[in-house]
Amino acid sequence: MKRKYYLADIAATAVILLIGAAEAAHLYGAFLNRPLEKCMALFGVTGLAALMLLAAAAVYLGRRERNCPGIPWTGRETALLAVFLLLLLSQLYFITVCGKPVYRGGDMTPETVGSFLESGGIYRVDPMTGDPYKAGMPDRIKILCLPTLYAMLCGFTGVSPATMVWRVIPAVTLICCYMAYLCLARSLFPGNRFRQLGFLAAAALLIWVGSYRYGMDGFGLLFSGWRGVTWRNAVLIPYTVSLCLRKNYLHGLLCAAAEACIVWTLYGLGMCLPVMAGMALAASLFQGRWPEKPKKGVRGWNS
Repeated sequence: MKRKYYLADIAATAVILLIGAAEAAHLYGAFLNRPLEKCMALFGVTGLAALMLLAAAAVYLGRRERNCPGIPWTGRETALLAVFLLLLLSQLYFITVCGKPVYRGGDMTPETVGSFLESGGIYRVDPMTGDPYKAGMPDRIKILCLPTLYAMLCGFTGVSPATMVWRVIPAVTLICCYMAYLCLARSLFPGNRFRQLGFLAAAALLIWVGSYRYGMDGFGLLFSGWRGVTWRNAVLIPYTVSLCLRKNYLHGLLCAAAEACIVWTLYGLGMCLPVMAGMALAASLFQGRWPEKPKKGVRGWNS
């Protein structure tokens, strides 16, 4: 597939850049012992600059797609879109209204976020006791920025830590997941809107089905969407695969960097880099082995 970007790439890239801005603010506060207000100011400036850059890219992509002739929707495509939206809305309702957060013992993200807000700093007090830490925290855990990101979002919005961690963030994670899957669908089925919508509807159905058991991606999205592993499995890896299919490997390195900021796996190597290496190896081995078939009557989804 040609190196092409869509408006959905803007949403996925915005999350990655905001994670990078949060990591910069987190390191500034955690290792230089700066107050949380200073971290919020740094995050606000860097995050706003990144969003302005992406907004300019979105305007450019919007103008480019506006010049492309639109293709009318068929009844089957409309039905698939309705099924996908129904599944998406039901999942958002479950997360924000009736779902209960299920997590392993020892996960104290809301308490940690609350301790950041109450102490005005990062990892200054133990969320269990409220007393200053008596022993140092391992750097491999201390560099992860998600608790600081959630604390800064609570500071900006006034939302309580429990609501932010258990309701708002999982809903955002779910939406970002489908943005990544939309990019993957367009990479797998370029120019075929019916197959793209079918892919999204199938993914949404599998997320519901996969919510029955701990460890499944559906369970992570619907019950623990604030975790770094959920962000990695549901957002970063599908988006990395879509970028590799379009041979945008340099952009894929941003996904690997974002993973290193939010989850610690394989001593820092993570999963995005092996995925990129495997995709690059497969492309070098199998590219040009089969002649490209002519496209007949495909229907595109350009927006």
